[in-house]
Amino acid sequence: MSSKLKKDLQEIINNDAFKNEISGKEDFISEINMLLKKLSLLKRKHEILEKEHLKEITRARQLNHILCHDLLTPLAAMKSTLNVLESTPQEQRDTLMNILKRSLEKSLYTIDDVRNYLQVDEGKLELELGFFNADECVMEVIEVLSHKIKEKDIVMNITIEKDLDILIYRNSFINSVLVNILTNAIKFSKRGGEIKLDIYSDNETAVICVRDYGVGMSEKILANLFSVSEATSRQGTEGEIGTGFGMPIVKKFIESFDGDIVIESWEEKNHPNSPGTLVSIRLWKNLKEKIAI
Repeated sequence: MSSKLKKDLQEIINNDAFKNEISGKEDFISEINMLLKKLSLLKRKHEILEKEHLKEITRARQLNHILCHDLLTPLAAMKSTLNVLESTPQEQRDTLMNILKRSLEKSLYTIDDVRNYLQVDEGKLELELGFFNADECVMEVIEVLSHKIKEKDIVMNITIEKDLDILIYRNSFINSVLVNILTNAIKFSKRGGEIKLDIYSDNETAVICVRDYGVGMSEKILANLFSVSEATSRQGTEGEIGTGFGMPIVKKFIESFDGDIVIESWEEKNHPNSPGTLVSIRLWKNLKEKIAI
């Protein structure tokens, strides 16, 4: 029932002339009021069903975005490795075959991550977190992204505290968090640029900082960076494409690790002397006190 029709009926019922006409017919008035309530309930149910339908459409689009975005990196790594493999001496092929194997594993993990992401989003899955060595996780990602780093002559300055274990779901942290953040840092860095990656302890937590000195981003993009409904996708410094869906994925998983993420950025046109982006993540580290809880 439209709001106008409902309003019109209510006005008729409240009209003094109508009340006089049906005076003594309380049952009739009661039936009309009951009908109005039923119509309101039907309208509400229709609105709920419509919202659920729109939610399912949105989730399907999200699934498509995640698959396209997160499968792109390992598949690109496989393609690049295969191109090199053709002209590589036999004795050096084992290393390249290992990269191919790892990239294929990343693709499979990504599909698993999509399932986990959607289930976590629905509250149907609680990830089984564990403590994993931060250095090992980073080195695994650097290996996957090595072709992108070399293509743009990026200088990676990495400093990681020794024997630092962080509380994460390993596959998601590597494939959906670190890969996305470092891919963005490379994408928006200029050729020959520098990316700093620091991981260190801060009381009970570990802090992960990724700082690039690329073109940065506008305040509008920064404000909507974690939104799945706002367009934040843009080309990299050498025309690299993206979906704009990477950072919502990152945030969802960081929150599922009981962590926190903060992003600062300085757009080149407003900060020509020190542009770029800083991503800061805070996660629980391996402490005896924390494990005992």
